Amino acid sequence: MASEVEWSVESLRDVAEVLAYISKRDSPRNALGVHQELQKSVAQLADFPNSKHPFRGRKAELREIAVFQYRVLYRIAETKVRIVAVIHGARNMKKATPGRSFE
Repeated sequence: MASEVEWSVESLRDVAEVLAYISKRDSPRNALGVHQELQKSVAQLADFPNSKHPFRGRKAELREIAVFQYRVLYRIAETKVRIVAVIHGARNMKKATPGRSFE
């Protein structure tokens, strides 16, 4: 049975920041491509939430997928997959997510 995918407010803000950065530094076209790939990859989690590996570096039961150079962190609940962060892979998690607790 497919799970519902839910984006946290913070993860939506992360995506908006990523897309704005790409659009400004590279091109709106490439930002659109990243957005489409994020949507496609996250949509697959509805059917296969356990297919990706656990996230290392935090105590919580988080998993992650890579979309280009971005890490999409998510948590699996009973019937939901909750996206909690979208962070560039080169960034320090604690510095990139101030005030957020993934515990």
